[in-house]
Amino acid sequence: MLEFEFSCTSLLSKVQMKLTVASDSVEREATLGDNSVQLQTVVQYEPDLFITSDSNLNRYEVHPTRTISEAIGPEFYTHFRLQNLGCYSVSNLELRLSLPSVAAGDRVFMAVTEVFSYNVTGVNCSVDSDVSQLKDRQRDVQPLHPEDMQQTDLLNCSRSWCVEVVCEVQQLHRGQTALIRVSRRVHDNFFRQAKFKVVRIVSAYRLAAQESNLVTLGSGAIWRETVLEVLKGRAIPISLWILIGSIIGGLLLLALIIFAMWKLGFFTRKQIKDEELED
Repeated sequence: MLEFEFSCTSLLSKVQMKLTVASDSVEREATLGDNSVQLQTVVQYEPDLFITSDSNLNRYEVHPTRTISEAIGPEFYTHFRLQNLGCYSVSNLELRLSLPSVAAGDRVFMAVTEVFSYNVTGVNCSVDSDVSQLKDRQRDVQPLHPEDMQQTDLLNCSRSWCVEVVCEVQQLHRGQTALIRVSRRVHDNFFRQAKFKVVRIVSAYRLAAQESNLVTLGSGAIWRETVLEVLKGRAIPISLWILIGSIIGGLLLLALIIFAMWKLGFFTRKQIKDEELED
């Protein structure tokens, strides 16, 4: 078995070696030609990349009693952190995000508001949120209708059209970390009209290396998921009789306090003091 140690500063596309066998015994001339062989093999590098995501909103409850003007829900963000833990630089990486956004009837339940990167240069991100283009590319989607959400607790790219975000990382040096922040906003109005208790919105992201003879990511890509759980709050109706009873109870309590103050002579003492001041 042969072991090779490769340089972290210079990546080689192939390895060549020549093996020769010698013997102390006398060998015939006819067999001397097969005592050496030259081998060559292609080399590919699998970089040590680590990608994670974290969000400032993992669970959200939709309030059914808000007004129409409050149809737009909260804005939240998700950080995608890409780290190069290997000993050499990696070029031409692609991070592709698939973010559920549009349900049946072109009803938008979540929208991408902003995408930007920091911590490294050479990261370019593009957002495709045009519904007609998404429908044309995502033909296998069976969009979920709000009235059918009682039958499933999952909203992903199979049950909704997904906004596509593509970030191209030109180069990630050894030990470097690229941060990409994606901001989204929940559309409360969609979830108020839908019939459900809990639904999980599952977004997917994929890291891949663009065409290269040197770099490979093993199975071809790194897949991950990020989940936002949406709960629907229940409206508690307040009966008219409860309101009337509360008002009557408050008035009776006020009358009782006034009666107690009168029995204790509070108003009598005040009247005597006023008469003394007049004299």
